[in-house]
Amino acid sequence: MENNINPLTVVYLLAITVGLVTAVILWAFPNSEQKSRKLLSFTFIVLTLNLIGEAIMGSDYLFELPDLYKFGNILCFLFTPLSFLYVRSVLQKEHPRKRDLLHFLPFVLVIVDYIPYLILPHEEKVIFLQNLINAPITTFSVSNQIGIIPSEIIIVLYHITFGIYWMLQIWMIIRFVRHGDNDVKEANKTTVNWLFFFCCVQFFLFYPYFINNSSPFENSINHIISDFSGAFVIILSAAYLFSRPELLYGLSKVLVPINDRIPAVEKVKTSSTNSSKFLSKAKIIEIDSKLTEHIESNEPFLNQGYNLKDLSRDLDVPLYIMSSFINKEKGVNFSDFLNRYRIEYCKKKIAEGEWRNITLEGLGYDCGFSNRNSFTAAFKKFAGKTPSEFIKKYK
Repeated sequence: MENNINPLTVVYLLAITVGLVTAVILWAFPNSEQKSRKLLSFTFIVLTLNLIGEAIMGSDYLFELPDLYKFGNILCFLFTPLSFLYVRSVLQKEHPRKRDLLHFLPFVLVIVDYIPYLILPHEEKVIFLQNLINAPITTFSVSNQIGIIPSEIIIVLYHITFGIYWMLQIWMIIRFVRHGDNDVKEANKTTVNWLFFFCCVQFFLFYPYFINNSSPFENSINHIISDFSGAFVIILSAAYLFSRPELLYGLSKVLVPINDRIPAVEKVKTSSTNSSKFLSKAKIIEIDSKLTEHIESNEPFLNQGYNLKDLSRDLDVPLYIMSSFINKEKGVNFSDFLNRYRIEYCKKKIAEGEWRNITLEGLGYDCGFSNRNSFTAAFKKFAGKTPSEFIKKYK
């Protein structure tokens, strides 16, 4: 092999430069969506490092840095969950938590499988790579194996992992568009279009590689497309962001209130001073009706640990809309919203004499509280008295 400057090298250098610059800008210009932007920055970093690994794989530098063999391929298992978490963070306002580490199990598995190669002496790694390059094409897959897991299984795992996370991203975008209020969709059209574009170009990370690995025939076109795909994804994604500074520099965010994005022509007005700024009047009425029926019929507030995500699922209303509705239309946070119903239910039980047969802890538990302190604090906040003081007038 010779380290000549060829079109692939030029494209790689351009993509690496663009990828690093984009990642730095996303990290350096934070806004209220800082966590989402950092996730996107990480995805660009991973893509760029993947490209650097691929560039080293195709040069004589691989024999000087044999530890970087398969470096780019391994990072592919890191990109897919990062991209998924980014899209989820933007659309659902659900930022990464400890349990999201489970998304990186395939990446950890591949890293562990790579350890036997890493601990080999430098000379043995070089011999392995020389044998790999000189091996006939028909034995490539066997020679390619560096750990316990067969290389064919690693390839299948990559295809499955990428396919699942890619479809999940598309599903979240479609769900946002399908369930979102028309005003919300119009106000956030730029962000949603970007997410859709980003997911579409990701397809080129998968399809050419899949065809190149699964086809029983040698096809130079598939091979060339596969080599260029990572670079093109970086360049196209970065170009899209640079063409829309409001996205690149964080000048806009998803779910921006309508008042900040749409001219004041025939805007929806509600009687409430705390009315939602990005829901139409019809949507507000619809959600209020569904919420009232659900609360009165199912009494979900009696369930300990019932949260906003549960309510969003029960009503089939997107989480961000449900949160805004309660905060703006009801004028309280979700915890106070539930506790108000719980205390009214508790006062009714006390008036009916049900307090005589149970302790205060038991009464609070029956009303949806998980401990006595939260029960007492909420009761005093909404009833103006402690439970014991309130019970006295019924003795």
